[in-house]
Amino acid sequence: TLISRWEGTFHSVGQTNRLLQIEFNNASDSFIAAGPIKAKNLKFTSSSATFNVNSRQIDGDIDYAGLAGTITITSGTINGNISTTTNSTGTLNINGAANINGTIGAPSFAIKTLGIQASANFSASNDITVTNVTYSGAGTFNMNGNTLTAAAVNFAGKAGTLTINSGSISGNVSTTTTTSTGILNINGSPTISGNIGSLSMRLNTIGVGANANFTASNNIWATNVTYSGAGTFSIGSNTLTITSGTVSFASHAGTFALGSGGQLTGTINSGVVTSIIRVDGNSTITGNIGDTSRIRIDFSGDHTLTHGGTFLNVNGTTNTDGQGTISRNFAGAITHRNTAGSKTNRLKEYSWTAANSLTFDASNGGAIYALNLSNPSNPTQPIIAAGNATLFVNTSQPISINDTRSLTLEGGEYGGVIGSAVSNQNTTVIINGEVKNNKIIGSANPIRTLQIAADGKLTAGANIVVQAAGSVSYTGAG
Repeated sequence: TLISRWEGTFHSVGQTNRLLQIEFNNASDSFIAAGPIKAKNLKFTSSSATFNVNSRQIDGDIDYAGLAGTITITSGTINGNISTTTNSTGTLNINGAANINGTIGAPSFAIKTLGIQASANFSASNDITVTNVTYSGAGTFNMNGNTLTAAAVNFAGKAGTLTINSGSISGNVSTTTTTSTGILNINGSPTISGNIGSLSMRLNTIGVGANANFTASNNIWATNVTYSGAGTFSIGSNTLTITSGTVSFASHAGTFALGSGGQLTGTINSGVVTSIIRVDGNSTITGNIGDTSRIRIDFSGDHTLTHGGTFLNVNGTTNTDGQGTISRNFAGAITHRNTAGSKTNRLKEYSWTAANSLTFDASNGGAIYALNLSNPSNPTQPIIAAGNATLFVNTSQPISINDTRSLTLEGGEYGGVIGSAVSNQNTTVIINGEVKNNKIIGSANPIRTLQIAADGKLTAGANIVVQAAGSVSYTGAG
């Protein structure tokens, strides 16, 4: 046993035959490894001693022995476990590409603080049990598939990165002093029991990896949520608040899920046709869904997605026929792009509430398949086919068709007037299913062409008005 009672530098210890034990005993001094050290145990016997590993190799276990000692390791290697005999004691600082080939802490005997400093680039080789993970710089800490058990993580206003795969954080993942700092990458199924970020101090980014299968236990505040693979990120019944950024699928086939009462305050975009919003309960997205890219919406049951954005670009919905509701509550005019529901599995309802129109996107048009399409508070507000539109719905709303656009009715009952937006426009209504109209088709602004397709069956409950230069034509045995 070597007992060090003074500040010292160890150049080479135990190289031929390793020692049984080295003790760090002086309360006010630090001990520096300037060469390789081999001992069965390295043990703190003073509560304020410090041990700087630097870029050297330590072969042996290190024991804080229930004391408040400090180890700082830069690019060195520790081949052994780091432990303590009293829970939440000892500090381990990492400030380089350190290698620790052993466990850090243990169940019921956590190391108090794991400090990630500015130059840290640390990938864990084993499980880690600590009370706190605290950043003092923009270091990187990757659990590398191992289990992290911690009471709390604090980025402390630094641009640090934590990648977590499994394990649990019983408290909050937070940042202090500077908002929009800290990156939390999730690439497994960890449990985080507390909040992630806060109202005044949000994280910069939550990264969702290819193997992520994460469900939040509490509220989340972040600038961005960004996918790097086809992982799943569920906010459950909690609120995710995005400020100044977006939830971005970044062209990955990821899944964003909301449970009963869940709310995304923000926008979600940059998807591919296999990106999914999964609705696991009545929930809300306050911002736009999709941008130039489409996002699929999956209803796991008869749930309602309340959408507060002006723009919805949806690549179809997956639902049982007659289940799932899209309720749009944006206060102004709203735009629909691409497809909601399907001909064989219609939504239960697609509705909007504002004293404004529902407009199909002029460039891409779209389709709505639902048992009901309505604006109950404003029954005179029109559905506008600014782009080619397809409907298989029951609706009493009037429908207006813009010049050179078509409206295809694949089924349903229509109780509102259907006509051109203004007179003498080149507009077409195509009947391609069993359709009943209870109000005039054509009205004061007649349509140019009425086509009856092969599967069309039109039961006219009111007049049909076609422009003098227009026509009624059959494209099949309808």
